[in-house]
Amino acid sequence: MPFTRLTAIVRARAVFCGICVVMPTFGYANSPLDDVAQVASGTDFTCVRTTGAAAQCWGRNQLGQLGDGSTAPHWVAEPVHGLASGVSLIAVGARHACALISDGTVRCWGDNSDGQLGNNSTMGSEVPVTVLGGLNNVGWITAGDAHTCAVTVTGAAYCWGKNAAGQLGNGGVNQQSTPVLVSGFGAGISTMDAGGNHTCARTSTGAMACWGANSFGQLGDGTTGINRLIPVAVSGLSSGVVSISVGNEHSCARMANNGIKCWGLNSDGQLGDGSVIGRAVPVDVVNLPSTVVSISAGDAHTCAVTSANTLLCWGDNEFGQLGDQSFEPRSTPVAVADIDSGAFAVSAGGHHSCARLSGGAVSCWGDNREGALGDGHDALRRAPVQVVLSLDSSTLAAGMFNTCTVNSFVGVVNCWGDNRFGQLGLGTTLQRRWPTIVTGPRGGPVLGAYHGCALGLAGRVMCWGGNQYGQLGIGSHQAELSPVILSSLQGVVINNLSAGAAHVCALSDAGGVWCWGANGGALGDGTELERTLPVTAIGMDSHVTALASGYAHSCALKDDGAVWCWGNNSIGQLGDGSLMNRLQPVAVAGLGIAAVSITAGYGHTCALLSDGAIRCWGLNESGQLGDGSVQSSVNPVAVSGVGGSATRVAAGYAHTCATLSSGGVRCWGSNAHAQLGDGTLTDRTTPIGVQGMNAGVTSLAAGGLHTCATRSDGRVWCWGSNQWGQTGDGSAGYQSFPTSAVRSARLFADGFE
Repeated sequence: MPFTRLTAIVRARAVFCGICVVMPTFGYANSPLDDVAQVASGTDFTCVRTTGAAAQCWGRNQLGQLGDGSTAPHWVAEPVHGLASGVSLIAVGARHACALISDGTVRCWGDNSDGQLGNNSTMGSEVPVTVLGGLNNVGWITAGDAHTCAVTVTGAAYCWGKNAAGQLGNGGVNQQSTPVLVSGFGAGISTMDAGGNHTCARTSTGAMACWGANSFGQLGDGTTGINRLIPVAVSGLSSGVVSISVGNEHSCARMANNGIKCWGLNSDGQLGDGSVIGRAVPVDVVNLPSTVVSISAGDAHTCAVTSANTLLCWGDNEFGQLGDQSFEPRSTPVAVADIDSGAFAVSAGGHHSCARLSGGAVSCWGDNREGALGDGHDALRRAPVQVVLSLDSSTLAAGMFNTCTVNSFVGVVNCWGDNRFGQLGLGTTLQRRWPTIVTGPRGGPVLGAYHGCALGLAGRVMCWGGNQYGQLGIGSHQAELSPVILSSLQGVVINNLSAGAAHVCALSDAGGVWCWGANGGALGDGTELERTLPVTAIGMDSHVTALASGYAHSCALKDDGAVWCWGNNSIGQLGDGSLMNRLQPVAVAGLGIAAVSITAGYGHTCALLSDGAIRCWGLNESGQLGDGSVQSSVNPVAVSGVGGSATRVAAGYAHTCATLSSGGVRCWGSNAHAQLGDGTLTDRTTPIGVQGMNAGVTSLAAGGLHTCATRSDGRVWCWGSNQWGQTGDGSAGYQSFPTSAVRSARLFADGFE
């Protein structure tokens, strides 16, 4: 039922920064959601079938109705588990959904309290399960409030689930957790549609019959208040019916003469006859401007597509579900705004509507609580907005409570999460739970505790956010809500950056290091003086290839593979075998072989070696060194379980993650906020796999209490703490498993609005 181009990068060097990691990579930018073949709207969620026969859903998910293995809402389209191909049709109910598979079987997921999943149980499922009872050779499916129906290729009709009003049509009122035959419909049925608590069918001869609840005359047999346990003919529709659509308590048919007839409840004008009087027999929808090619009935509104590929809706409009830019109910059809052509199908849901447009794009409008419109936001829309994909990115940075990415295809930086000090660079202090474009920066973002920096054009450095320690490098303590250029570095071409809690270091094209902000040794200039302008790190004037900054220490990787560190060393984070703070760089002892990249967390540091091994040193109270213990170390220790297969390493506040040659991700250390992504809150002293991140990962960032990764398709996935919206999926609460960050609603293919 209808509730139913190659990427450009600034540098190919890896850059790692304290409580964040940035890894520039080559990749391809995603295209928008433009491959949809079918759209189906539920009460407050929506699903689509793509042209590649995959299923994707978004919106409310409290009972697993999105089918992704979780109960977290999604503000953008997400794949349904196990249905990446082979889907022939999607049907969406109130809190469950089903897919017809190309082999003629049916799989369902979500709420199952009335047996509507058809798997001989009443236990809900967050992933698709197969409908049992010998159901096969299916050619059509439909889902109602809490029941589901199917038509076989031979024309037999079956239903299962809730049956209190006789909506299964088998002559009884007992719920059924496996399919039962609809009485008298062993053959001859073309399609069916399931409503709130009633069901209708169209026969192969163009007749229409309905059964189940009839409180408002929604069965169309001329009566009200008399439920029907078996099918009854709809008055006056013994022939000429081309298609049908059933809402919560009203029903509609598209006729061969190009008209539409509707009947049942009409309190909001959903019958479209110019009145709000309920009808027990079909009445004509009036004022249709042209031929109608499809219809869809929702909870208390109805929509249609015309032969001119425009959209019309009528009925309830409390949430803007008619799309006419108002909240006024309409008893006759009104045009949906901003869609003058190009509409090919429409689906009316509970209080929202969605349409499939030319090229396979989808636009939705109406109620948007918990993301039903798929635009990455939760504000209702009185006019159509396009459904968006997960964020496209090739570069990542994770801060203490926020995240930034770069779409290298267009050089656009997006940030989201905590913004109390303006650390998102958006010109405000408003929190963002989804990616939002930062104006000015073009690449290489790094994030400290409450500030951020990035590269602009021609190797310029731009910073923003809190500035109480001079960490913006602009010669003052003035906080900046938007990116400002460090004029003191003019003439110095900067390739890469790293950020600590309140300091920043920059790597010049000549291989020299400049630092500024809070000091205590972290700037490497031989003093502990705070610096509001960049100073050079002693001995680091050439041959440096990468940087990493921890909470109050910094490290540099040189072109000979040696690692040098400086700053706070109270817990061994400098790796020189001592606990002595260093005001200028000292060599890390005991690495054995050359390092190829480095990363730093709050109190620990790690190096990826040329043989694919990882060594870490410093604080280890949560197992963040990955050596199987919680013993801190002033010297590098080998991380267990990665062998020689590591390709990247990223250190967060008290956890560490790595990518392997397989493209998978493993994490270890603190897991109090699910930042390891293994589905638990258990700390790990050795690496453990991140669920669903087994292959295809191209970049990695570990933040304060969360982690993010980019896959080869450009999509960003995050997990862990989400108190400030740092996972970017628009939701709140920690994420035990990777969830896809929302693709910015403002990030178009050319990078402009």
